[in-house]
Amino acid sequence: MQADEVLQLLNNYGKYPRIIYFLLCFVILRGVFSVFSIMYIAPTTSHTCKSDRWNSSSVSVATSDCSAFVFNGTDNVTYECLDWSYDKSPEESIIAQWDLVCDQEYIIHLSTAIYMVGNLFGCLILMPFADKFGRKQ
Repeated sequence: MQADEVLQLLNNYGKYPRIIYFLLCFVILRGVFSVFSIMYIAPTTSHTCKSDRWNSSSVSVATSDCSAFVFNGTDNVTYECLDWSYDKSPEESIIAQWDLVCDQEYIIHLSTAIYMVGNLFGCLILMPFADKFGRKQ
């Protein structure tokens, strides 16, 4: 059903059903914002490994997102990062506050999946109650 068809159907009804329809649209919009809120509270943040542990003039350090490569002339050693520096423009996100990068990045996706599973079970469990108590006999 297209939006034009819905509006055409609404023209056949009175003022009260139209008001109910538009109020329900606002309820649905609220749900949309909660579903997609993770995109706004946890946007992709650029980060690099802090190399403060290796502040020596005798070693050369190259950093990537999750590792630091230390070159001391004879050995090339790769270390896992323990601290990160973040691009904080325009402001700091929960990714930077809770260090949800590299091996902790799965937590962002896990929280979204748990939220969606909760929505599914909430709908399945509460649907019989809505039918029983919400419908007129």
